[in-house]
Amino acid sequence: MRKVKNIYAILLIVFTCALLSSCTNNEEVYINNETINYAYESNDEDKAVDDVTTDIIHGTPKVFTGLPIHRDYLLWTSERDREWEQDIRHFGVMALRQHPLLIDFDLGSTSLVFGIGREDYSAAAHAYEVLLRRATARNGLSTGDSADEMREALRWLFIERINELILDIPNLNDNEIIFGIAAIAVILDDAHTRMGLPMGYIFPVEFIALYDGIYFVAVPEEYEHALYGELLAINDIGIDEIMERLATIIAHENEYYLRQKVTMPMRYDPIRFRHYVVRPFLKELSVLNYLGVVDDSGRANFTVRCENYGVFTIRMSVVDRGDVMDESSLIRHEFNTLMHTNPDEIFWHEYLSDESLMYVRINSFASVEEMAAFNAASSSFMAELENRHMSEKMQAIVIDVRQNPGGNAEWPAGTDFSILSEAAYYVYVVIDGGAFSKSVINTSHIMHRVENAITIGEPTGQIDNILASHAGLLPNSRMRYNISLMMWVGSDSEDIAIRPDVFIPLSIDDVINQRDPALEYIISR
Repeated sequence: MRKVKNIYAILLIVFTCALLSSCTNNEEVYINNETINYAYESNDEDKAVDDVTTDIIHGTPKVFTGLPIHRDYLLWTSERDREWEQDIRHFGVMALRQHPLLIDFDLGSTSLVFGIGREDYSAAAHAYEVLLRRATARNGLSTGDSADEMREALRWLFIERINELILDIPNLNDNEIIFGIAAIAVILDDAHTRMGLPMGYIFPVEFIALYDGIYFVAVPEEYEHALYGELLAINDIGIDEIMERLATIIAHENEYYLRQKVTMPMRYDPIRFRHYVVRPFLKELSVLNYLGVVDDSGRANFTVRCENYGVFTIRMSVVDRGDVMDESSLIRHEFNTLMHTNPDEIFWHEYLSDESLMYVRINSFASVEEMAAFNAASSSFMAELENRHMSEKMQAIVIDVRQNPGGNAEWPAGTDFSILSEAAYYVYVVIDGGAFSKSVINTSHIMHRVENAITIGEPTGQIDNILASHAGLLPNSRMRYNISLMMWVGSDSEDIAIRPDVFIPLSIDDVINQRDPALEYIISR
């Protein structure tokens, strides 16, 4: 099967080119979690096809174009294969019909373009071209300078990869197909366009990604000596190589976010009163197995470097994810710095009178269900800030958005920006690689609208020109995916991150000794 596919791969490209224009027809597609059937176009729709080999041998390969077609024309006879074909097609069609880097994106549409620079067409066009150039460069595509040329090259690659995956369905297991879709999403260089990955067994550890490495912050009791050790390798595959492999299936826009994404610990959802997983992929068996790091046995050797013990190896087996949610047998680091004081609160603040400093910790910018709680907490903070502003001018306001994955709230809003600058001599925004999405957008807001604003910490997980998505479910597997359909315009920067005005990284010694060097710097000013 693979041999035949390779021999006739060029035919797929030829037919794809011929039919490319049909991907953008005006037929409406709704993400309503119902099955939507998509199929190939064929030169002979009446011909019965038992498998793709027959069609290729006759010189008429079926090519995915995004056109809806009756279920009778789906390629595979196996129900399992037909359902996966539907799912792959569904993802492909949704992306080809709405992703800004794959369609003729309307930069003049106020419903699709948001942000500080949205009224400036030239600023929006520049931001859009930067995103296109970055995506084409990541994929090694040779293109011209125009947005049309870059977009066309990206579309070609996207459709080609969709076709390759569909043709390979019978040779892949379910997980491999899911990872295949995830790898196609990565093509777009857009951290908001991504495929959910299978969950299951994990290694019973927790990591923290610091600027200089990845460290253990929770380990089984028998390996207590590995706590705070730096992860060097898994099964003799170096951590840098593992990160390169992870980068092929985990949507990301820079290395700072990727490192945070694959190590983030569990979080607590204060609205639903339950733990939810942010997907620490670096300890996920399905991911490591797909990447060729860990075999099916579920056992692996972790190479660790500790200051007191040198370099050594610990051997662990995976456990069921559900068994680790409330696992008490792990030796864990307890984070006790100010930013970790109220981990279950979405937004909280505290006035430090001795330092004349108002500290604001925002753990999330709120899901739809959390908006009421977020708005109430924000209103409480603004009311206290207004009261203090009437009596004294504070030394500093500190807005901490480290490890904040984003959400829906745009904060501050309206005239709240002016009160920030008027109430304190300095307004600090503390950022790191875990600051993502609305955290980056709201940081950008403050940077552009508050004259005395200073960013401090480490680079963010993306720049403030970003694409934003909505979610859907694949019709058969019910796997969750996200596809962007709008653009946020912040600065005119072509960088890959917001880099802090004052760079102060967190070290493992800071973690061990419960120090927050960024906050210490602010207080010492």
